Amino acid sequence: MDDTVRIIRENGWRQGMVLPLAAMSAQEKHCSCDNKDGVIAIVVSQSCDVLHHCLNNEPMVEILIASRIDKQNNAFIHRRHPRKLHFPIVQNNETVWYEANICHRHCIERRVLAEHSPDMGLQIHPDDVKTISLWIASRYLRHAFPDNFVKRIDRNRIRKLLKQEKSAYLSGIYLCLSSHDELPDDESYDVEIVGTITADDFGNASKRESAIELVNAVASAMQSDGKVEVNYECLSEQEMTVHDLRSFSRMSDFDDLSYGDDPPVELI
Repeated sequence: MDDTVRIIRENGWRQGMVLPLAAMSAQEKHCSCDNKDGVIAIVVSQSCDVLHHCLNNEPMVEILIASRIDKQNNAFIHRRHPRKLHFPIVQNNETVWYEANICHRHCIERRVLAEHSPDMGLQIHPDDVKTISLWIASRYLRHAFPDNFVKRIDRNRIRKLLKQEKSAYLSGIYLCLSSHDELPDDESYDVEIVGTITADDFGNASKRESAIELVNAVASAMQSDGKVEVNYECLSEQEMTVHDLRSFSRMSDFDDLSYGDDPPVELI
């Protein structure tokens, strides 16, 4: 094992840990990591790559720049938007919110992690670390949908619904279309919608009912008599199966909705 890697391991680096200010200053000329108050850099490379035994095989790590914000916007939580993400961080025993932009990712030399220890005053929950990594992956994996389906749904109404406070109780909304072809106007798209709720929130009757009401409203905004027929349900995340995930597309990936010539539409 390289001595540099040994020190990286001893320093305790993992995916989701935050660079100290000294490390950010050292990298400023390479990735515009400035020392502005509230700006941080998060290691987003997978932990196995961060700790890989050979520095030559994995010479770089990827970091994500994020800025502190006063309050989260529900349109940007839970991977709902492909370019912006709002997520909480525990800072000095207080939960604060940060915003990341998908374009503000950079690679730095992995040896930097041997020269500095993580900023342990900033802690990101493992669930939120996973959310960040899935959000980045979705940049390359999100789905496209038929033009003729996109044109039939009330996108503006859906945007407004998903900015409501109650939308925070939904961890995801998933769609399954009966066809991904461009159907003529006299043929209907049948859509199944599943709203997912964390196990904790599902056990809270008030939060569960609020989430169900919101999914019902989203279903209504998609309903178009004779053109889009919708069925919906809400499930605990514990009930959503791998089989379901193979059949459904996450609505938070709903950015470039179609393959057509129209400008890209951001649904949420």
